[in-house]
Amino acid sequence: MGNGPDRNHQVDGAAASRPRLLRAGQVALVTGGSSGLGLAIASALAHAGTDVVLASWPAARCQDAAARLSAQTGRIVQGHGVT
Repeated sequence: MGNGPDRNHQVDGAAASRPRLLRAGQVALVTGGSSGLGLAIASALAHAGTDVVLASWPAARCQDAAARLSAQTGRIVQGHGVT
């Protein structure tokens, strides 16, 4: 017994060291979600069945990223510009 992950446990065919993503029916807020790492995280969440709210700037780029993710994944993805 320890505090670390169970190395023999499999989740959806992935090793236990891979974190579980949120499931369908949940909503994630991703800041900086219009590009880079934020967009990659938002994409992974949406592909896993999570609805996503992007908060980033400029607003137009954020809304464009949200529209692309929604079209690619079929999930609700909203983009909100912040200043």
